[in-house]
Amino acid sequence: MTESTATWTWFFHLLGLDLGITPANEAEFTFINDRQKGLQAALNEVFPRAELLYWSRSHFKEIVKPDMVCNNMCEAFYKSILDARDKSIIEMLEWIRSYLVNKRVLRREWIRRLTDPMLSNIFQKLEKFKATSHEAIAIGVVSSFSKLGQLLADTL
Repeated sequence: MTESTATWTWFFHLLGLDLGITPANEAEFTFINDRQKGLQAALNEVFPRAELLYWSRSHFKEIVKPDMVCNNMCEAFYKSILDARDKSIIEMLEWIRSYLVNKRVLRREWIRRLTDPMLSNIFQKLEKFKATSHEAIAIGVVSSFSKLGQLLADTL
């Protein structure tokens, strides 16, 4: 099944039934998306009064951008197992297990070849944060941590 207005419409009808969304309460719902194909048209058709917001990593502030977004990891994994989808469930699971083991071996070999204690992209980010760290102000950090530590010690 591909992403299209028809598939999103079908999905939103089922979602509305599961969540009890009716014309009377649909304005209380907010949907967040990253502009998938056909989603906006389907949402406007099924829930015309619901709010629609757009999620985009490109609009995050640089300091809060994660290196990997869960959705990207899921999509990459899904793409990597496409060859296994036409197999029986046991064959598919064995294919995925073998794929993950091989990927882990390759990653371990790659890590063993590293010569620096830190990856260059991480080092560059760290240097960038160091350059702007003079703008940060820490207030009450030591006393808060000592209170937290004491509280934990008291409960253990």
